[in-house]
Amino acid sequence: MFDKIVGHKDIDKIIIRKNLLAMSPKVVNFILNLTNNFKCYATYQNCFVPACGALALTFVSCEKEDKTISVEKIAFNETSLTLSVGQTLTPELTITPDDATDKTYILASSDEAVVTVSGSEIKAVAAGDAVITATVQGGTLTSECSVTVVPEGYPTEFTAFNSAKGFFYGDYYMAGTDNSWTYFTSGSVVFADGAFSGNGTALFLELNAPKSGDKSVTAGSYSVDESGEMPEYTFAKGEDFGTEGLQGTFVYDSEVEGNYLVVSEGAVSVKTVNSEYVVSAYVKAGGKAYSFTYSGSVPVEDYSKDYANYKVVEMKNLSHGTLDYYGTKIYGKTGTDYSGWTIYLGDKTMDFESYEGTGEMLMLDLNTATSYTTAIPSGTYKVMYAADNAHFQPFTVVPGFTEGSAPLGTWYALDWEPVYAANVGLVRITNENDKIYTIDFKFRDDNNETFFQGSYKGELTYGDYSE
Repeated sequence: MFDKIVGHKDIDKIIIRKNLLAMSPKVVNFILNLTNNFKCYATYQNCFVPACGALALTFVSCEKEDKTISVEKIAFNETSLTLSVGQTLTPELTITPDDATDKTYILASSDEAVVTVSGSEIKAVAAGDAVITATVQGGTLTSECSVTVVPEGYPTEFTAFNSAKGFFYGDYYMAGTDNSWTYFTSGSVVFADGAFSGNGTALFLELNAPKSGDKSVTAGSYSVDESGEMPEYTFAKGEDFGTEGLQGTFVYDSEVEGNYLVVSEGAVSVKTVNSEYVVSAYVKAGGKAYSFTYSGSVPVEDYSKDYANYKVVEMKNLSHGTLDYYGTKIYGKTGTDYSGWTIYLGDKTMDFESYEGTGEMLMLDLNTATSYTTAIPSGTYKVMYAADNAHFQPFTVVPGFTEGSAPLGTWYALDWEPVYAANVGLVRITNENDKIYTIDFKFRDDNNETFFQGSYKGELTYGDYSE
């Protein structure tokens, strides 16, 4: 049928020279349909030659018609995802129209430290939030998917809290940080008279943030305070004293026995978005892992004090001291899981052998683990919460109190008169080979609006009073 075909692009020229009179209708329709698929510039040559009766058709410069179909829309099938650290996933997308010529797209992550991209696959590498953007190659059409990455070992399904409240204390513990207590509740759980009740869960957080003067819950990423020194962006571990109550960070869960579980590890993220808080908390308590989230306001009550007018007593002349061991029998208790100690520090005028003299003296009442019998370990010792001395435990300081007329606990005295009792404060102790001790202390007496603080470095005369 075809005398000649010359290719340019798809087909550049078709020359047909045949006796069409002998062609069937199907062949003629084929030729006509063929021309419909090309932009053809045709020359028709009609040759009525008696010998042949030929009809010659010449098609020149025939080019295939452009059938490119552009992408009109690209969209993630899921606009939000939650992954665990280490998990990989290929997000599903819908590209319309379905018969688009080129459906190629490129993925990009807003934070490669949280989620990485490799081709069409994403990988969660660290806890946090990231946005994955899909873009049609060579175009401007995009779609976004938010990805939340939870730490390994925590549920990818969150328990959403529906209410929150905070209590701001400022630098209450004199640790150089702002301290606040914040609780979140879900379901029908309510907080009243220092306890939770109702069906659901609650999280009680004790946060330490940088000192800012902003009496609110400070945004940031918080980890568990392992040192006990309450550094910035940490939260306190939970402590359970049975009938005497809980301290630090804990979970209330109406579905577990006893309802209360102290937090041993975890991480907390606090963000502010459009004047509201967005909180993500991952905590392990009582062997159970929780993933919590909260979005909304956090009303805060201010319990901080202005200490600018407090008197400051600097103990600069401490020259010697004693270290008295009382074992596990102290304050009427025996067989405890802690050991009690008393350290006396004084200036050169104080005689601790005869307990006579005048001048300044500091009495430190400390607790350690029972394994310590001749020396105390290095660490930070914090004044206990309870003024009734109920919460004894290692690395704590007994606050100052009186029993009858006798001063007990931790206090400062001038000329043997106990003038200031420690209500709050810290002691940092460095033990060098059980011989030389460095002791830095700072206490506050809120009743008398006084700070007393100082340092000591030297030996401590040991005495055993455990019998």
